[in-house]
Amino acid sequence: MVIPHIYIERGKGDLNGLPFFKTNNKRNMKRNINISDDAGAIIILESIKTNQKNRNHIVDLLYNHLSDHAISTIIDLAITDKEPTLVKKGDVIYFPNDEKYDIIDVDIDVLRDNNVYAGDNKLYAIIKDDQSYSSGFNPWYHKFDVDVISHDDNGKLILLFKSIAFERLKLADKPLIKIIHNDLNKKEEDLPF
Repeated sequence: MVIPHIYIERGKGDLNGLPFFKTNNKRNMKRNINISDDAGAIIILESIKTNQKNRNHIVDLLYNHLSDHAISTIIDLAITDKEPTLVKKGDVIYFPNDEKYDIIDVDIDVLRDNNVYAGDNKLYAIIKDDQSYSSGFNPWYHKFDVDVISHDDNGKLILLFKSIAFERLKLADKPLIKIIHNDLNKKEEDLPF
């Protein structure tokens, strides 16, 4: 599960005439909603205890020094009741293989025949790492390196490297995908070159 994201459009808007909005955690939100910096700051400010020392400075520091992804994630956490599901290395995920992003050319029938098609033009992959420069794995990072299960021109399953944005991936409980991934990884390691 990926929590719905509210995207910040920096430097636009003011406090006058802010629209009232709420989230319904029961429906799947697929829209990106642009809000002003002021609205984002208010949401973050409201999520910090009112008696917190230096509350305004904390919000100012967070809002001016974090990425848009980090700010939208903080806002998501502040306005939703659900616990976030964080990915880790080796997790099976699926993502949309759509034309907005770098599309992977696949034959859906080949993937179906091998039980590795996620349906609805979605592909399975395994989390390899985050794209941060830190030495440890950061499950909050905005982009992840993944091994996508695809196929070659002869219909043989292969792994393709791809980077996937945090908000585009969803966790999948598919042990078979992990087994197939591990088998494909072993075959690649056995190559003499």
